[in-house]
Amino acid sequence: MRKLMTSFRMTAMVLLLLSVSAIVQAQTGTSIQPDVLTQVSTPTLLDSTTQTAIVTPIDSLVKADSLTLFESIYGDSILQMHIKTNLRQIIKKKAKKEKHTGVLTYKDANGVEREWNIKIRARGNMRNKICFLPPLKLNFKKAELRAAGIQGMYDDLKLVVHCKSGKNYENYVLREYLAYKLYNELTDNSFRVQLVKLTLEDIEEKQKPIEIYAFLIEDVEEVAERMNGRVVVSKFFNHENIHPSTYDKMCVFQFMIGNLDWHILSNHNTKLLTNRALKSVVSIPYDFDYAALVGTPYATPHAKLPVENIQERFFLGLCRGEGMYEPTLQFFRDKKNPFSLFVETLPY
Repeated sequence: MRKLMTSFRMTAMVLLLLSVSAIVQAQTGTSIQPDVLTQVSTPTLLDSTTQTAIVTPIDSLVKADSLTLFESIYGDSILQMHIKTNLRQIIKKKAKKEKHTGVLTYKDANGVEREWNIKIRARGNMRNKICFLPPLKLNFKKAELRAAGIQGMYDDLKLVVHCKSGKNYENYVLREYLAYKLYNELTDNSFRVQLVKLTLEDIEEKQKPIEIYAFLIEDVEEVAERMNGRVVVSKFFNHENIHPSTYDKMCVFQFMIGNLDWHILSNHNTKLLTNRALKSVVSIPYDFDYAALVGTPYATPHAKLPVENIQERFFLGLCRGEGMYEPTLQFFRDKKNPFSLFVETLPY
């Protein structure tokens, strides 16, 4: 773990220095316009008459004083979690993403023992294809959540697990978790994550129990509620509609961690949400396993990008006028000490 902490510390600092020194060159001639990339197909969610984007509404239920499911487990400590399910079938039939029954147990943020009868299925796209153990989605029953004093609006959780067995792949999970936490340091317009020490047990005992690090991701609708906004789903979207300074910060962050696996126009690894305080739309990134910070062996840059590997930096933000990025770069310089402190105090 000491080596991992040292790696995190050095990586974070090197990336931060790279971002504030090299991006000046990127904004003056080496930026690629996002529509150059091949768009990932997304469902057409447009009004058939007006051809305007349909906005997904937040659950109309009245807010309760109780916590959401994610909030009930969210904290600084590592969550000890146990899942018993048909693990062998989940792995064997991961491409079908069939739901399987399971029992989930843990202690919540208040130390209360929780046990849930849940449905579990494989999820993901690329990781579903190449990983032995795919990412998982845990689905809870709304009625059981409410009966336990937890809001029933957001009744599922995304769980990121290691791709394959081995220490390196466990470290990739921790590094991706770090990427989410660093972005949390930059803005509240981000996905919160909860680190988990997970035991996966096969109910038929045909698969050995798996003990790994994993992390849970906040539901996008819950993020939207925190922002007092809504999720925007559109096949076509103009960059001019996105809040400029928040968008630039996201682009610089992606440059800092060496992540080229995102695309605004196709909603690839980004979510668009309205933010009432900003009176605008913000873009929130997720899925950082292709970032240089994480360094997974399967991560390769898009064929249309002028780089040969993920360790090469390339700025995917918009080309703006001279000096326009300076406030954003200064914002990142001011975050150097908080970033350093966060990495140095990681307990793992």
